[in-house]
Amino acid sequence: MVVQATLLSTLKPPVGEAGTGQPNPAASAGASAAVQGPSPRPAQKAPDAADIQKTLSDARGVAEAAGASLEFTIDKDSGKTVVKVVDSATSQVIRQIPSEELLSLARHMTKLEGMLLNQKA
Repeated sequence: MVVQATLLSTLKPPVGEAGTGQPNPAASAGASAAVQGPSPRPAQKAPDAADIQKTLSDARGVAEAAGASLEFTIDKDSGKTVVKVVDSATSQVIRQIPSEELLSLARHMTKLEGMLLNQKA
């Protein structure tokens, strides 16, 4: 998002400077930053269990306010975490992340990886 905003600001001159013929130092600085890419992020600490529980609680609260609930599971074949947004009234799955298609693809890729390793050994 930040890179996109930086790129857009370099294409569009700030209000009041359009057509003045004056160089825009802010735009050229933004352009060089966009070309170089985003600056490296400072090292982040891993979240602890309390932070994760608070985030999950907040997410569940938002979902309940919208008339839905969140279900967190782990796919037994791929080992991926699966989040389902379920309609509280009908118990119908509204959205699943990652989708069934992506989980199936992950399962197949794991099988293919195992087959390739067996053939090389």
